[in-house]
Amino acid sequence: MDRPARLRSIVVVGGGVTGWMAAAALAPFTRSGMRVTLIDCAVDEVGAQATLPAHRDFHTLMGIDEHDMLASAGGTMRLGAGFTDPVRRAAYVHAFGDFGLEVGGVAFYQLWLRAHAAGQGIDLDDYSLAAIAAKMGRFARPAADKRAMMDYGYHLETAAYAAYLRSQALAQGVACEAGEIASVALDSESGLIAAVVLHDGRSIPGDFFVDCSGARAALIGGALGEPFEDWSAWFPCDREVRAESAVLADLPPLTTVSAYGSGWQRRLPLQRMTWHGRSFIAGETSDDAALAGQNIINEPRFAALRAGKRRRLWARNCAAIGAAGVSIEPIEAGELDLAHVGILALLSLMPDRDGSMVEADEFERRMTGEIQELRDLTLLHRVSMEGDKPILRVAGEIVPLPDSLAHRVELFRGRGRLQPRDNAAFGPADWLAVLLGRAILPVSWDPLADAIDVPRAQQNFLRLAGLFRQSAETMPGHAAYIARHCAAMSRAD
Repeated sequence: MDRPARLRSIVVVGGGVTGWMAAAALAPFTRSGMRVTLIDCAVDEVGAQATLPAHRDFHTLMGIDEHDMLASAGGTMRLGAGFTDPVRRAAYVHAFGDFGLEVGGVAFYQLWLRAHAAGQGIDLDDYSLAAIAAKMGRFARPAADKRAMMDYGYHLETAAYAAYLRSQALAQGVACEAGEIASVALDSESGLIAAVVLHDGRSIPGDFFVDCSGARAALIGGALGEPFEDWSAWFPCDREVRAESAVLADLPPLTTVSAYGSGWQRRLPLQRMTWHGRSFIAGETSDDAALAGQNIINEPRFAALRAGKRRRLWARNCAAIGAAGVSIEPIEAGELDLAHVGILALLSLMPDRDGSMVEADEFERRMTGEIQELRDLTLLHRVSMEGDKPILRVAGEIVPLPDSLAHRVELFRGRGRLQPRDNAAFGPADWLAVLLGRAILPVSWDPLADAIDVPRAQQNFLRLAGLFRQSAETMPGHAAYIARHCAAMSRAD
């Protein structure tokens, strides 16, 4: 059997942070003679991003020094997100890390469920090291073997982070062609993308193309016509105002998310500013009303929102990464997390020039599972108990839960069962934090918990609460940690 011909060139379209993430990840292929080119065209992006812990896998792949990156990107640590929803009387923290420790092979939260049903007023957050540290405003990088107990993501300035990745990519041999897209040339026989043509007439040919052009989806949508599956029935907000305010003195290692009308408002604490995003339905809220109460220091920007995904994320010889392929309300995971998942999948499934779609189909399978998980956990923040039923209300209307989310909720409501998935962005503790935060409680608990007698469990509760609090108190303040290890230069510098 003849060996399939290797790709000779890859073209990344989009000069934003997602494009430079993809280019930096693909840069090592240049060492084998492949040409990797990024077309640096305008992409509409938010001013700041909050990432999940899994995003650090991308930095590990790239050999990026975390402190150097944070100093360049004006970034801070993120131990989770704090949510408030006054209408549904909900206030909770989704912290990154497990709750407690197993006792005799029984999950800690199952013992907590039993104690809660018995009327013991035990706060589950007292057994989350990440939640305790976040509330105290403290941070220390956990040892590798302790990250199950406390993990972390980042808050990053989008443009500064993109500039950092750009320097990494260019230093490793990625070529950059600046210009706006005029047209996309398709091969007349195969229908594959042959080249991207810029306004000045330059033609950038390639064997494979990566669409990182944002919601515009210049290749996957514009050239290849992959239809967009609209998710506005679940995510109705169609507009967002983005603004900056002064730096927070205490620099909390926590994203703040508050319900706002039919949408949400987010606050991301960074070293050189505090970033705010407020999503809303344009037909319900005016731009002036959306700006009310925000103590901003810059000119606010308004942007259109549209949640959903392309039917296929890999069509012919093009893969869509980030917002070019999917957009989800970014209260849990933002575009960087979606991009990270797509880039890692693409790297592990890099095709040849034989036109086979085996890799494309596997890419779709993997991405469908990841996107479904991100979508469902985001939607879960809109679910509340009405009587004895979990109800999803969107813009005041009751909307059916996606089947995958309905299954998770019902599985948990029985005996507190969680549904783990290998290599998923969210683990059982993430789902538990949000389920309990939305006051969704099971009617019983795992029968195995009854093998642990009540006095032993109570003794364990007291011991762990003291240990976790003591551990958090030994950490430096988050602001002090940042100042010592990864302080950013001021914007004036």
